[in-house]
Amino acid sequence: MRGIFLAIFICSFLIPGLHAQFSKDSLLNAVKDSLLNDVAISKNDTGRVYSLRLLSEYYVNSHPDSALLFAQQGLELANKMKFGNGKGNCLYSMGKIFLHSGNYTKALESYLKALDVFTLLDDKTWLPLCLDGIANVYHEQGDYRQALSYLFKAKTNAELRKGNDFDIGTAVWIWLHIALNYEKLNKLDSGLFFVRQAYAMDNGQNHRFESGRILYHFGTIYSRKGNADSAMTSFRQSLPYLYTAHNDIYVCKSMLGIAKLFEKTNQPDSCLAYAKKALTIAKKAGFALQVLDASTYLTDYFKRHNAFDSAFVYQQIAVSTKDSLFSRQKIMDFQSIAFNEKMRQKDLENAKTESQSRLRSILLLGGLLVFLLLALILWRNNRQKQRANSLLNLQKKEIDSQKDKIEKAFHELKSAQTQLIQSEKMASLGELTAGIAHEIQNPLNFINNFSEVSNELIREMVEEVKKGNTEEVKTIASDLVQNLEKINHHGKRADAIVKGMLLHSRGSVGAKEP
Repeated sequence: MRGIFLAIFICSFLIPGLHAQFSKDSLLNAVKDSLLNDVAISKNDTGRVYSLRLLSEYYVNSHPDSALLFAQQGLELANKMKFGNGKGNCLYSMGKIFLHSGNYTKALESYLKALDVFTLLDDKTWLPLCLDGIANVYHEQGDYRQALSYLFKAKTNAELRKGNDFDIGTAVWIWLHIALNYEKLNKLDSGLFFVRQAYAMDNGQNHRFESGRILYHFGTIYSRKGNADSAMTSFRQSLPYLYTAHNDIYVCKSMLGIAKLFEKTNQPDSCLAYAKKALTIAKKAGFALQVLDASTYLTDYFKRHNAFDSAFVYQQIAVSTKDSLFSRQKIMDFQSIAFNEKMRQKDLENAKTESQSRLRSILLLGGLLVFLLLALILWRNNRQKQRANSLLNLQKKEIDSQKDKIEKAFHELKSAQTQLIQSEKMASLGELTAGIAHEIQNPLNFINNFSEVSNELIREMVEEVKKGNTEEVKTIASDLVQNLEKINHHGKRADAIVKGMLLHSRGSVGAKEP
């Protein structure tokens, strides 16, 4: 009874402040009032558990603190009653609340517990929803591929219920989350394909919450693809649906998307108005992720426009929010492992049988054998690696030695080549010298011979002059003239040879000459 009165007391403060917003949708108002009335008058029965859980769902996207209070009360009552379905419902709602608040460890813990409950109950309605929730946690952690693996499991479970039992709303959620993760992986065409499938399923069903989200995802993908007009239209069309469904999280997201588009089209006033409104809504509702996104965007915006004072203000908000999220993230791995181990032990205790014990022993032995096999393989690989390294070192030394020998032989060969070239040059020079000597020797021989003959003729002429033999003197003089002409001819010949050699040795421009 104390929990009931506490819930009524909190609602009495929350409802007046929300009246202006909820008056847009009288049907939701009536449902809320009916649920509050059920909580107030019902006893500790299953109906009260469901009412508390539905109230939690009602506030999850606008006032997560109130939503968590109702879900915890429902879980406590379901545990006392050993009411499995109610327990799973409340755990699922708590997972959603923790996820929206940025407490990923608690969100994953709650979703996993809900999944275990519905698995034991073989409740095929809630299994895809729980898998979808787990995928959302991995998505917010940035592990989009792991998120997709859970989403496709959820998709398979949802499709198994096609027909009269097919829940379109659940399917739309799953298809949209698949699209969102493909978008994060920059596979925009795949994302657009699943958004269109979700739109085709939702069309005509009047699912206000789903319609708003579908339009938002169209906007994000069109924006990423550079289609600003279609993106702006989709974002604007999403807002009325999201307001009607009181989905403040996606209202913040759509507004931030609109703000970014206004910045691209150089409309700073509209850009800042939407971004600041998104931040205000997120801070008021306590949505840490949306606070971080909006404050980070405003920080970057003011930095780009050199308004550093304003940028500093929003940077403080972003840093504070980021630190709070990261402090949870640091302990997530340890808490997740501890939680999984706890759940495993609980499952083993609840379902302990002789066959399972034998199976565990076999699995343990198999694991040990696999471990030993892996260890042996690693040891063998290590030994082979060491041997290979030793062989490589020896080969390297041998290669270095051969390299030194080759270099030495190369230098010797190069020296021998130089000497050979020099020898060939000297031989060529010798041949050239012999040729030149031969060419000059011929005219010189003629000159020398005629000179000797001329000397003998002069001596004879002198003797004939003494004898007074005038005719013989004239004959000798005529011979001397001929000899001198021949000496002059061969001297000119030698001179021509020398000039030809000098002309050949001089540099030439290559001009034609006779």
